Amino acid sequence: MSNPFEGKPHNSVKPEANQIEKRIDELLSLLPEEIGSKWEEKHLNDDPEKQLSSLEEILARRSKIRIPHTEVETHERPRTVRVEETYPLAITQLIERLEHEAHTLLGQGKAGRVVASVRNPEICYKVMLPIDRIPRGTNSVAVEADIQMAVSALGEIEQARAPQVHAYVEHGETRAIMMESLDAVSIRDLANGKEGWPESFEPKRFFASLEAFVAVMHDNGYHHRDLHDGNVMVDRSTGNPRIIDFGYSRRIYGDDEPYRNEYIHSGQKQELVLMSDLGQIHGLKSLVRQKHAANGGS
Repeated sequence: MSNPFEGKPHNSVKPEANQIEKRIDELLSLLPEEIGSKWEEKHLNDDPEKQLSSLEEILARRSKIRIPHTEVETHERPRTVRVEETYPLAITQLIERLEHEAHTLLGQGKAGRVVASVRNPEICYKVMLPIDRIPRGTNSVAVEADIQMAVSALGEIEQARAPQVHAYVEHGETRAIMMESLDAVSIRDLANGKEGWPESFEPKRFFASLEAFVAVMHDNGYHHRDLHDGNVMVDRSTGNPRIIDFGYSRRIYGDDEPYRNEYIHSGQKQELVLMSDLGQIHGLKSLVRQKHAANGGS
């Protein structure tokens, strides 16, 4: 059989073809994962120009749709959480699908688990457990997202920071936070030997950075209240601190007690006194001093 392309000059392909394909990839990256996947299935065999036209039409329609800022009651005063995702239903459908299909589990906590994004390695989802299975006193999704967004907005302080929040979902039984995925490992996993300590990790510098970040948090009224070895992480590349999981965090006003947790159980007011952030950091120092030295660290 003869080659149908035989004898045709190489430049017979339209010179803008590569540019069209590049533009398609750019526009596709702007769509939520669920919508992008469905679009790819539907338009897989279309020619590039038709694909580009279809994507431009979808994005033009979407640009006219915005979710208004959501007012939520948080820690006694209303604040605003900006939901960047214009199709929260798409996130909801994606998370519901992750519940029943194979997915990469990045971490497990008392109130939920963190799973990797299907298509975007820079995104992960904290998917909450059913309400009746989470510890009493845990923040609602809206409050947790609000606090984490505010703390991450403080930026990087002495090389320490918290992951950015992109959106949160409260839709029926589906409750989740869409956030930045960190290339980091928890102190717990390092201490247990699940991973080796990063070469860049220096305990003295690490805890000086962590304490500086927490001090700025406190100056802005935010207290983490759950800085255990699973919620303080080490960046694999830089060895710098990363703070996660704001499920117990509070914004404190005036003379309020930061570490007194009050809640109602069986119609009765209950009270739980938590260890202070600095107290928990002190415990982490002891753990790291023991485990890091045991593995040849200084």
